Amino acid sequence: MNEQEIYERMTSAEQSVKSAHHRIGEIAEESKSIAEVLVEMKYMRRDLNELIARVSQIERRPARRYDVIITAVITAVITAAVSFFIK
Repeated sequence: MNEQEIYERMTSAEQSVKSAHHRIGEIAEESKSIAEVLVEMKYMRRDLNELIARVSQIERRPARRYDVIITAVITAVITAAVSFFIK
């Protein structure tokens, strides 16, 4: 190999190394972005779980009211029946 060929190969190798470093830098930036997205998703999941719990609690309210109404009606009927039999 002569000096010109060695110079050309070294130049080519340097360009390849620069290109590889550039791609590694891009990958590092992308991995940081992915890590940030994962953190945000973690917090979003926590918020979603809290929201689900709150919605479930709100959904149970009418059922509790219904139970209270049924209990009051049953109590009233039993009280009326006992009062009727006591007289």
